Amino acid sequence: MDVFIGRQPILTVDKQLFGYELLHRTGNLNSFDGLDGNQATAEVISNSYLTFGLDKLS
Repeated sequence: MDVFIGRQPILTVDKQLFGYELLHRTGNLNSFDGLDGNQATAEVISNSYLTFGLDKLS
């Protein structure tokens, strides 16, 4: 099974990188399918740790 996660930068007011927001994605179209928010969050957390590893995402 393929796993997708979007990573969106969070910038300060002076456009310096502050961090990243991880986003639930269901495929390579880079869109959200309207899945229940709690389930989407649980999948992002699970996939971040178990599939990718935070070192690769951050």
